Amino acid sequence: MDLRKEDERNTIQQLVETTSKDEEIPVQMEGKVIAWAKLIQKDQGQNTEIDLIQYNPEYVDGIAKCPLDILAKGEVEWNDYLVGFFIGRRLPYPMVKEALSKQWKLKGSYEVGTDEDYFYFKKQIKFIPLWVIFPGIPKELWTKEGLSYVGSLIEKPICSDEATTKKTRLSFVKIYVEVESINDLLTSKSDDMEDVLPVVLNFEYPWKPQQCMKCIEFGHTIKKCWLEKEFGMPKKQI
Repeated sequence: MDLRKEDERNTIQQLVETTSKDEEIPVQMEGKVIAWAKLIQKDQGQNTEIDLIQYNPEYVDGIAKCPLDILAKGEVEWNDYLVGFFIGRRLPYPMVKEALSKQWKLKGSYEVGTDEDYFYFKKQIKFIPLWVIFPGIPKELWTKEGLSYVGSLIEKPICSDEATTKKTRLSFVKIYVEVESINDLLTSKSDDMEDVLPVVLNFEYPWKPQQCMKCIEFGHTIKKCWLEKEFGMPKKQI
């Protein structure tokens, strides 16, 4: 047994146990004695306020014009953040965090921030992914190319689920498809597979989000649309 390594392990163990009891062990660092607890803790108690500076805003026709360098720096600030939003009813925060932890299999800690509005990116979402079930698909189409073709009958196929890929559930195919509008989704399609009669392919959607026909955004109906409230809808002529 290497006694030196054994001593190192014992020392580390003692440090962990002692630190957990909020006892401070002095550490020599560049001529200064620093406690372990002080060394590893974050800047608690220090001033975290930002010293701001004053700008001379530029106005064009009475409207303030934000400098481009400020916007560019702000974009860089958020490059490493993952942003998402709920379509429809918002789920409880603890449930979301627990689901993400299980899905991502994270080893360390992470933080999740919330924003009540999401207006700055919500309107950019023009497509939405949906699971589509295709019952009774001919077995000739159970290939990567065949599944891609079937998914393309709806719109843009992304992937299939595990049971479809492994062929462990042969009663239906399940494909993740990206669509632009939920109001024009097909429920069936005839396809010529060089048989005597065309094969009818049926499509089922386990879940579809709300989509407003006024602003074409997902997550609300026309009754709750801000355009409807602000401008109103023209009356239908009979």
